[in-house]
Amino acid sequence: MTDLLQALKHQLIVSVQAEGNAPLNTPEHLSAMAQTVVLGGARVLRTAQPDNIRAIKTALPHIPLIGLTKPEPMIEAPNDHVYITPTLADALQVVEAGADIVALDATNRPRPGGELLATIVTELKQQYPHNRLMADVATLDDGLRAAELGFDIVGTTLAGYTTDTVERARCGEPDMDLLRALVAQLPCPVVLEGRVWTPEQVRQGFEAGAWAVVVGSAITRPHQITQRFLTGIPQHSRQ
Repeated sequence: MTDLLQALKHQLIVSVQAEGNAPLNTPEHLSAMAQTVVLGGARVLRTAQPDNIRAIKTALPHIPLIGLTKPEPMIEAPNDHVYITPTLADALQVVEAGADIVALDATNRPRPGGELLATIVTELKQQYPHNRLMADVATLDDGLRAAELGFDIVGTTLAGYTTDTVERARCGEPDMDLLRALVAQLPCPVVLEGRVWTPEQVRQGFEAGAWAVVVGSAITRPHQITQRFLTGIPQHSRQ
């Protein structure tokens, strides 16, 4: 086990991201957010887009950083498409921006330009052998394939966010069943990610065998946090 993967063990990974026209969606604001959650105790971060990766890594050079790309604006019908670091070119930008770990969509959906995930993994391992790769998966089969391809970490990130798994997201809970299945059958660390909103869910994730747990929106998306609290207002008072 490498020191980098060991550094992730039993850690809360905070996903520091913003999208579209959100006021926080600038490298300066996301860097400030990253520094703030590190002050709160986070020891590993996850973020998207090379400019944001570069800004956060510059501000926090000793904090392990999981990096990825996403399209801006987000593509239509994202459940049908690979959008997390879809190409080798995207992955290379992530590494060159300073990410220690590259997160890639590892579902079986076709990639842009007909690229193959196996080819991307091989190229990254050859060019950047000291970086690590995280597979964002939706199913157990995705995870098994990712392990065979040589991914260092597998996360439940996309469970509920593909056409075949969308029903899993309706409950609003993290996919603990997938987590347990991956932990039982994979030789590599498994990370719980997706719809983790409470400390209790973090605890449950670790009890189910998670190597680490990612929390994003519940910490770094103020508009979504606000929306959740607004549901507590009596309906007649919202007029």
